[in-house]
Amino acid sequence: MSDVPGGPTPPPPPPPPMTGGPRGNIPPKRLGEILSAAFDIYKANASQLILIVAIVVVPLSLVGALLSEVVFAPERIEVMSGEVVVGFDYAGRSWGAILLVGAIGALIGILISALLQAATVRAAALASIGDLVDVEASYRYGFRRLWSVILVSLLVGLIVAAGFILLIVPGI
Repeated sequence: MSDVPGGPTPPPPPPPPMTGGPRGNIPPKRLGEILSAAFDIYKANASQLILIVAIVVVPLSLVGALLSEVVFAPERIEVMSGEVVVGFDYAGRSWGAILLVGAIGALIGILISALLQAATVRAAALASIGDLVDVEASYRYGFRRLWSVILVSLLVGLIVAAGFILLIVPGI
């Protein structure tokens, strides 16, 4: 309240002074300590983390190799012009088939990478707090969070594209 009727009110008292030190139970760490802890966690759980990635990456790589070597393999055609034999590769498939298979492959790749991201993050979180890494539980978590991970990935992609357009393109 003001001493003068109708006068200005005094400002509120200042907040209490901040005490130094970290908040919570996690003490601050230097970069070397953080990297050492990360490598220790990975060493303790390497087989489970590699298995989580291999379950998805190995079959996806085999399917990709099959598509590129069988479906999209070019045919070798040799044409004789006088005494000269000219060879060139010719993909005898229609552009529509190539685009369709490419779009299906891109969709499968997006879904699988989102699932793998969610499962890997779950496994890393379990390992970092000292729990056992469970491959099946990580994938169940990944399937439950699949659409939210896809949405976040889409938003990140849009933000990166907008940043590219706003910051990089004008500088060229």
